[in-house]
Amino acid sequence: VDLYGVYNGYQGLFENGIEKLDAELLGWIKSHRFVNGACLGSGRYEFTSEKMQKSLLNLKKHGIDTLVFIGGNGTMAALHKLT
Repeated sequence: VDLYGVYNGYQGLFENGIEKLDAELLGWIKSHRFVNGACLGSGRYEFTSEKMQKSLLNLKKHGIDTLVFIGGNGTMAALHKLT
């Protein structure tokens, strides 16, 4: 199983800011687990239907079929729309 990181949340999905996590990058992320904020970036982003379609294509390019996001109600609402 391959693990990927997405930089800057939904914006990263749209802009293909998707990177396979090698041992070095995964170690760096783990070393920041007690740091406030998201070490891969985060932010508010207008996630329109068109942007969702392109994001889904980007996920398919990488062979990604499962997403795990951390966030609140807005994050979960956008994920629901992606389904």
